[in-house]
Amino acid sequence: MRHAHTKTVHVQDEIRECNDIVLLVGTPNSGKSTLFNQATGGKSRIANWPGVTADLHYTRLGETCIIDTPGVYTIDGGSIEEEILVNALISLKPGKIVFVMDGLQPEASIYLLTQLLEAYEGPVEVLVTKSLLSHGAGIHIDVDGLSSRLGIRISRVSLLEGVGMEKVREAVSSNRAQRSRLRIGYGPLEPYIHILEQVIDEDKISPVSKRWLAVQLLAGDQVARSVASSIGDDIVREADRIKSALASQGVDLEGITASARLDAAEALARRFVVRRAPGELGARIDRIMLHPVLGPLASVAILFAAFFAVFSISLGFPLDMVLYSLGMSYAATLIEEYSLAGIVGMVFDWLISMIPDQGLAWGLVSGVLSGVGVVASFIPLIAVATAFLALLEDSGVMTRIAVSLHPFLQRLDVSGRSIYPYLLGLGCNVPAIMTSRLLPAGERMKVIFSIPFVICSARLIVLLAFVSAFFRGPLMQAVVAVSIYTLSALVALLTAKAAHRIYGGQDPGRPYLIMDLPLMHKPSIRVVWWSVRSSLAHFIRRMAGPITLAAVIIWLLLQAPGGGSSMGHTIGSILGAIFKPLGVGEEQSQILGLAGIAGSLVKEVIVETIGVAYGSPDPREAVTMLGLTPAQAYSILVFFMFYTPCIATAVAVYSESGKPRILASLIAYSLVVAVTLMYLTYMILEVGSRWL
Repeated sequence: MRHAHTKTVHVQDEIRECNDIVLLVGTPNSGKSTLFNQATGGKSRIANWPGVTADLHYTRLGETCIIDTPGVYTIDGGSIEEEILVNALISLKPGKIVFVMDGLQPEASIYLLTQLLEAYEGPVEVLVTKSLLSHGAGIHIDVDGLSSRLGIRISRVSLLEGVGMEKVREAVSSNRAQRSRLRIGYGPLEPYIHILEQVIDEDKISPVSKRWLAVQLLAGDQVARSVASSIGDDIVREADRIKSALASQGVDLEGITASARLDAAEALARRFVVRRAPGELGARIDRIMLHPVLGPLASVAILFAAFFAVFSISLGFPLDMVLYSLGMSYAATLIEEYSLAGIVGMVFDWLISMIPDQGLAWGLVSGVLSGVGVVASFIPLIAVATAFLALLEDSGVMTRIAVSLHPFLQRLDVSGRSIYPYLLGLGCNVPAIMTSRLLPAGERMKVIFSIPFVICSARLIVLLAFVSAFFRGPLMQAVVAVSIYTLSALVALLTAKAAHRIYGGQDPGRPYLIMDLPLMHKPSIRVVWWSVRSSLAHFIRRMAGPITLAAVIIWLLLQAPGGGSSMGHTIGSILGAIFKPLGVGEEQSQILGLAGIAGSLVKEVIVETIGVAYGSPDPREAVTMLGLTPAQAYSILVFFMFYTPCIATAVAVYSESGKPRILASLIAYSLVVAVTLMYLTYMILEVGSRWL
């Protein structure tokens, strides 16, 4: 590791001149020094701690000093490195600690972290390093769960791969001041800890906890004793009196404190860390998955089976169509009605039916409930899809799918690694775009630009509503649905191939793929649940408010007068004009236009808008009221699948690209693609119907 500006000073001299001090703390070999170098650009100075031979590396970023402390496993003050860290906590009074957790040795890091949170009362942020390596080794950390339990922000980074550097910079520079306090119980020592706390002046040791200092005095920590002596001899005398009394009773003070801390750390590790041993079938699976011919075939079969199961469990589709084609109509009907989404829909239909019909109040409440119902209807699909993807990811199969499909995807100028964001896009485009951070810069821009053409779960609801309303028979419905998904895949991949020309970048050439194959192992149900919980929390935070608000606004627009009809119809006529060349009536064009405008916020409300316009809570019934021909319905469906990304996706594109012109060009390009494909498909279907 290379450091510039190696002038040695006493730590109190120059560091104390900083307005804010940030300490980097972590276990040895956790990646802390690598993080320090990358966060500071490799520029640092060296400071000695008076009285010891060890050095501290530090740098100044504006008015902030960032100090790289020695790696330690505890803060009991038993070594020079531990003594330096404790002295830094007490005498430098840092405004923040950035804790570096070793993703390959999370248990040791959690033990140190619990001690640190007990001792330090200021803000703490945690960066989990080696995240890609730990996943490959079958080590999984429930970052969201641990963060919630400890009341601090925890982020994953992989420094060697350059993943998450923006999180490193944010952790070092942000001024988050809130966190929960960690309290470890010490059983029989609690009354004596309380006595010592009463004689410690908290202001003189802040930001160090006086409870922690009391525990350290009872445990015989010499650094704590030195600190206590500097603020009052009465504290040391009281600690010595208590220790002598307890020692005469045979109480093992060091043993009790060490055991309590170890138990607290082990409880967290058991709950939030999972280690999976490699399975015996790994070599056999690799012989198939990594075969140049069998591998791609097996990958496609696995993905097809996974998503067939996902959609069948969540929506009943396409299993219901298979059952219809086999003449099992009763079973197909049961699958449709009692799929997870079907059950949720029945619950909300019942709730709406329980509201007394009292004019405007009824309409408003039912509109809100309909919006909430739409949100709830997506929860089963997202939960099941995330669970299946997590099973493939945790077991190691997903990485092998990426490797096996790389030769094909490379021809479209993306690598096999892009399979991750594209598959996530089937659930939601937003996390898919965020996952593109793992890709090289040139390939990343192509994937970001093309992901909005992947049909997400929101647009799937629109697709199913149109398919069930305007196409008769399971075979025809299956053909329409498959053709739409096929068209989506073609548009997305062709867009990725041409994206470097669209956004004005340079073509980086054929992408390469270098990946560590993780050990094949039996997936953990706990790890799967962590993924499902995180996805659902993200979806509910992002979607619940906008969808419900959109339902209310649309209902109000349809009630407010304007232009001879409702204001909603007037607004809808702006976009609705593009549907008139398809032979769609005036009122239908206005409703479709309003649905399209609302869908630019969140795609789910396309069907919701049509339902509110016709006063029907049932999506299929509402869409049927449009009275479209199959050719019109298919063409309009194509438009709704591709016309513009929703607001959340647009924000994600801008956030990840950092360039307004990329977002603007994406919106313009998607509108051109959607309108062009709508007119082309309508002409093809009209001509085809005449020939038939």
